[in-house]
Amino acid sequence: MNKNGSLLGVLLTIASAAGFGVMGIIAKLAYAQGVTVGTLLAYRFAIAAALFWAWIALSRRAAAPLRWRERIALWIMGTLGYAVMASLMFTSFSLMSASLAEMLFYSYPTLVCLLMWAVDKEPLTGRKAEALIGGFAGLLLVLQSPAGLVTASGIACALAAAAVYAVFITYSNRLVKHVSPLVSSAHISSSAAVALAVYAALQGDLHVVRGAPAWGAILGVAVLSTFVAILFFFEGVKRIGSTRASMLSTMEPVVTLACSAALFHERLRPLQWLGIAVVLLSLMAMEVRGTIRRASRKVRGTVKESAI
Repeated sequence: MNKNGSLLGVLLTIASAAGFGVMGIIAKLAYAQGVTVGTLLAYRFAIAAALFWAWIALSRRAAAPLRWRERIALWIMGTLGYAVMASLMFTSFSLMSASLAEMLFYSYPTLVCLLMWAVDKEPLTGRKAEALIGGFAGLLLVLQSPAGLVTASGIACALAAAAVYAVFITYSNRLVKHVSPLVSSAHISSSAAVALAVYAALQGDLHVVRGAPAWGAILGVAVLSTFVAILFFFEGVKRIGSTRASMLSTMEPVVTLACSAALFHERLRPLQWLGIAVVLLSLMAMEVRGTIRRASRKVRGTVKESAI
């Protein structure tokens, strides 16, 4: 891996984290223009799906044809997984501070660890246990918020979104192991768009969008915080690997916090800042220690082979 490729990978991953980080901020700007949650999500995934399919066509990347089982799995993941998670998350944005909703959503890595332990009997190592304890302790500190920034319904939606996403991550890899991430994103976005548009229409929540500010916010969520953010993350992973990319992605809630403070003048208490630091450090420590252990095992294996 050359130095320039590594630097580009880091920059792409940071840009991806920034794109995801401003999603809640842009969503709030859309709500201020009268755009409803159902309308925003239906337009978001419809536009993102069109962009993913266009990118796949223009890039001319050869992809193995999908089996019907894989197609069905992807559409189930989009309708029952991603669409539900997005609905809960964007509802939480409408009910509470975007920055604190984002931090609550970031409980999903610890939930994934618990699911892997419960479902796949994956050992709950010391570093994972420490990350779990640190993550939940940090979230408790984050919830110490002035009235208005946090609501009970907002907390419930953000945590439910994290739980749905944790299940999505746990089962997605085993359902479609050999499908390109871009193809998966195109199918999942398409199925989520259909499901959310139908649901919003049935609820009377699908409306015609009027006005440049409203369209600007919708395009911001669909293009910047969905298509570009996902595309840049995949390109970053290619260049620096999933571990480093995951570590850099912890900048996402930091971006949300900075934008919330700048645009909405949100002021957090010292204990909340401490909680945010604990959550992020717990996640980063888990990734760093995991990387060190894998590298150590690789070195020991190399030494053993050379000795033989």
